[in-house]
Amino acid sequence: MSNLAALVRALPPTPFRAQGTPQLADALEAIVRRSSPSEARAAAAAAAIERLQAGRALAEFPLSDRTLRPAHDVHLYDRTREGVHRSAKGIGRSWWKRFFQVKGQV
Repeated sequence: MSNLAALVRALPPTPFRAQGTPQLADALEAIVRRSSPSEARAAAAAAAIERLQAGRALAEFPLSDRTLRPAHDVHLYDRTREGVHRSAKGIGRSWWKRFFQVKGQV
C-alpha cells in the first residue's frame, strides 16, 4: 500500500494545469487513501501506474501522423504546446489575436 502511494506521488504534474490546481496524482492519492485495496489489487494498480510512467501504451499503440496533424488544422497541437509553454512564462496572446481568432503558424 505504501509502495502504491509512493508511485502515485511520483507522477509528474500535468503541464496543461497550473501548479496548485488538482492534478491526476492528487485524485489517485485520494482514491488510495479512501480505499484499502487487497494486496493483489494494490499490486495491479502499482503495475498500471508504472506502465503509465513508462509510456508503454504510446509505444504499443503509436499515434499516426493523421492523428497528430488533423486535416482541418495541421498546426493545432504545435500551437497548443507553444501556448502552454508561453503561458508558463507569463506570456499571453495579444488582444487582437484573441478577438479576431487569428491562428497563424507556430
